[in-house]
Amino acid sequence: MEKSFQVGADGALDVRIASGKVEVKRGQEGVIVVRGRGATENLSVEQHGSTVWVSSEPRSTQISKRIHIGVGRSVYLAIEVPEGIDIDASVASADVECEPPSARLNVNSASGDIRFTDTGELTVKTASGDVHGHRVDGKLNFVSASGDLHIESIGDRASISTASGDIQIGEASGPITTSTMSGDVQVRRFGGDDFAAKSMSGSVDLGIPAGSSVDLDATTLSGDIILPEPQDPPSGTPVGNVDLKVKLVSGDLKVRRV
Repeated sequence: MEKSFQVGADGALDVRIASGKVEVKRGQEGVIVVRGRGATENLSVEQHGSTVWVSSEPRSTQISKRIHIGVGRSVYLAIEVPEGIDIDASVASADVECEPPSARLNVNSASGDIRFTDTGELTVKTASGDVHGHRVDGKLNFVSASGDLHIESIGDRASISTASGDIQIGEASGPITTSTMSGDVQVRRFGGDDFAAKSMSGSVDLGIPAGSSVDLDATTLSGDIILPEPQDPPSGTPVGNVDLKVKLVSGDLKVRRV
């Protein structure tokens, strides 16, 4: 199956499948191309202005400029899209991969993994699927049962909640709030001013810029709290302040200078 649609600057992509794979690739400006194989006989396609609907589900009465793709059986979708559009995906066990930068990426998944390069905002709700991404320029919202989160860079506020999934962030510029049961949290370099973490048995490893002052409010019942020695900032480096609130039961807290 292959179909092509002309979309405006307000076009978007909404993918809905049960199992299989969704691969979003970089395409031409103003054009979205949908290619599929597998159980494509269940797909129906409609276009309404900048809205294209491709789904086995009844079309929603809500007016939205989106592309809807839904199917009950396993299907592989390769979709070419312009850069900078909104992307929504709702899947069960299907993997989702997004190559081009998007304005917003919103994924609901049961067990499928999610991979992307760059997005303006990221919202993910998953049971056991892992998330791997390069950069989130704006806000990040992540809710997971056992899925892991790996992000290289976050530019704005991040809200993260997981049961047993681990959290690994390369660099963060905005406030971060995390809540885990047994998952560990690691931020290699935290450049924000407000960091809060709660965990039962998970540990927290946080790197802060050299010379930053820290307002620390940390408690742990059986874990260790490891803090760096006071350090003057490098010459000419602005001194920041980090408000650090951490509540742990059996996990460790380690704060490092970077």
